[in-house]
Amino acid sequence: MMNLSRQIGSIFLLIIAVAAVGVGRQGTDGSRTAEPGSRQDSSPTAWSAAQLVQPAELVRQLNGPAGSRPLVLCVGFDFLYQSAHIPGALLYGPGREPSGLKALADAAKAWQHDRDIVIYCGCCPMKQCPNLRPAFRLLRDRGFTRLRVLDLERDFRRDWLQNNLPSEKLAGK
Repeated sequence: MMNLSRQIGSIFLLIIAVAAVGVGRQGTDGSRTAEPGSRQDSSPTAWSAAQLVQPAELVRQLNGPAGSRPLVLCVGFDFLYQSAHIPGALLYGPGREPSGLKALADAAKAWQHDRDIVIYCGCCPMKQCPNLRPAFRLLRDRGFTRLRVLDLERDFRRDWLQNNLPSEKLAGK
């Protein structure tokens, strides 16, 4: 009898876990996406390989004519942005936080949906980053068609700063 109780309990927990994985909403492409900021946003397949931009390529684009430069958005932590960030990048706060996603969503209302946008965080290896996926999904689900992610395999310090790529700090910091 005790074994049967444990089996039923295990089945019940399994059902709850399966139900939790299914929670989310339908994306514009028909796929299921997690609610922004949820733990399910850690899926490594939020963007395709074609939607990645390498650091050197982004520098080249930022040095191009003013009208062809992408909008660069930092969806990471304020203290990291203050210490060093990509020149001209705009900070919208951590993509894992509701306040960061709200700030990003509010700003995005003014942008053309075909605008070239590059997002980055750089707090940690991008495969583990809690900020990129929710921000990417928010913009993708709002119809931005030229959305890319800066490929920072390890973090901003090692993949950008230690390669002597251009950066700036906030004045007085």
